[in-house]
Amino acid sequence: QEADASATYKDGTYSATGSYSSPGGNEEIAITVTIASGNITATEATPKAASNESRDYQDEFAANYKEQVIGKAIGSLNLGNVSGSSLTSRGFNEALDIIRSQAKV
Repeated sequence: QEADASATYKDGTYSATGSYSSPGGNEEIAITVTIASGNITATEATPKAASNESRDYQDEFAANYKEQVIGKAIGSLNLGNVSGSSLTSRGFNEALDIIRSQAKV
């Protein structure tokens, strides 16, 4: 489910796990977002990295990504680099795509 700014999304809390390839192999990060009136009002990221290096990046991401997510429209949100971690953002964006497909009206 690609970003779709014109779509309508059901209010609620949704969770998904996004995966991405890192130099150390495949990694995953679990994302939860709460949607109200099409905007993200709360979010949590749960690192699930297998390698220590990826865990460090995911921890940095989890500590710093919320300001780029809270209050944003779920239909058009696409995270870029967060705290030097562009790969974790890919995992976030994949999870967000799954959540969009779950929440789309």
